[in-house]
Amino acid sequence: MMRKWGVIERALPADLYHATDHYLPLKSPSNCVATVHDMMFLTHPDPAIHTHSRQARLVPSFLEKCRRVIAVSEATKRDILLTTKVPEDRIDVVPWAVDQTVFYPETNVEALEKARKDLKLPSCYLLAVGCSTGRKNTPRLLEAFREVLKRFPGQHLVLVWDPPASVVEAFGDIRENLTFTGKVTDAQLRALYTGALVSVYVSRYEGFGLPVLEAMACGTPVITADNTSLPEVGGEAAYYVDAEDTASIAEALCAAVEGTLPVERMRSDGRQQVQNFTWERTVKKVLETYDRCF
Repeated sequence: MMRKWGVIERALPADLYHATDHYLPLKSPSNCVATVHDMMFLTHPDPAIHTHSRQARLVPSFLEKCRRVIAVSEATKRDILLTTKVPEDRIDVVPWAVDQTVFYPETNVEALEKARKDLKLPSCYLLAVGCSTGRKNTPRLLEAFREVLKRFPGQHLVLVWDPPASVVEAFGDIRENLTFTGKVTDAQLRALYTGALVSVYVSRYEGFGLPVLEAMACGTPVITADNTSLPEVGGEAAYYVDAEDTASIAEALCAAVEGTLPVERMRSDGRQQVQNFTWERTVKKVLETYDRCF
């Protein structure tokens, strides 16, 4: 109804609109820019995500009518080209960034100790941020960690997650080596990254992959998957694994634990990589897209 009657245009007349999350119910999308964060509702639809069916129905035709489309990565641009009829010359790639006033190496000892106490953290741990039983691939990470424990039984994995009971039950044999934090504050997350041996992010699909940048901004080495947008974000600073191969993930984790992963170089390269993704640069590129609309 909003689209049919042009409610947005009537209430807020403008020369240009920006749909910052895939879609706006505009009567005439021809004077709209749309930002696409991923196309997983078409490439990797998940019945558990209630918005996917609606997005699959509305977004493709909307994008095809927009004046310009912003993709947050080259991988997302490729997915747009594969799943819609949007011409390539109407797509601009404008990456996300990380807020370096929030994510930076935490040097305040009291803050680190408070997070350790509040979250019941072990003295040494591997970290997983962005977890789910779906595309985030956490069950496979847990399977890989189970293999790590056969070689290094004292290791610990901290997951920023409130897992379903089925996961807790399935990995009950290694439960004492796992810490599930549930939701955390930005300050706690910064402390978690800073204190981790490595951050592990082995998602099967990403439109961008912000946890990779967050970890690097905190000076934490990153192990991530070699798929979709993740190599764009991690660049030469990350260590890549096959998200579908438990052994590949386990080998990388073991390398981190035994000290054969070049963590100091990864820290340094990661801090440099983060400088390629600033919100100032993002804003500049968005404004350039606006200019191309006229």
